[in-house]
Amino acid sequence: MMKKLSLLIILIGILILGVSARDANKFYVGLTGGYTYDVIRTDTGYRTDISYKGSHGFDVGIPFGYQITDYFGLSSGITYIQKNYRIEHYYPSYTIATPFEFQNLTNHYIELPLTLDFTLSNDIYSFTASAGGYIGYWVASQKSGASY
Repeated sequence: MMKKLSLLIILIGILILGVSARDANKFYVGLTGGYTYDVIRTDTGYRTDISYKGSHGFDVGIPFGYQITDYFGLSSGITYIQKNYRIEHYYPSYTIATPFEFQNLTNHYIELPLTLDFTLSNDIYSFTASAGGYIGYWVASQKSGASY
């Protein structure tokens, strides 16, 4: 109920401010980048001494698009993204193995999105809703770690 009310208030606010659209037949190109933090969730089964932790990375991309009409456009681009995580392995104290080891995994991906965009804007604000998908390619993976 609260989500519906919040959405209704936002939509009414957009309509009160006055709404226009992007100009049709416009091509645009940009540059994006940012911070990523990825977490892997998986069933370790009987291996209760293993845990998966999140890790930091980044992404950078070149988006481009074409505004087909005043309200609708297509966008795509190419993005490099890191999806990293860490595996920690704690050995029980009664074993003769090293008590702790970890592996950092750095995964490199190239992604190609394709979306259909709906845009409303005025002189101050712009609202865009997008729907679509992407194709991703796992380029490489690097592993590093240590035992204690």
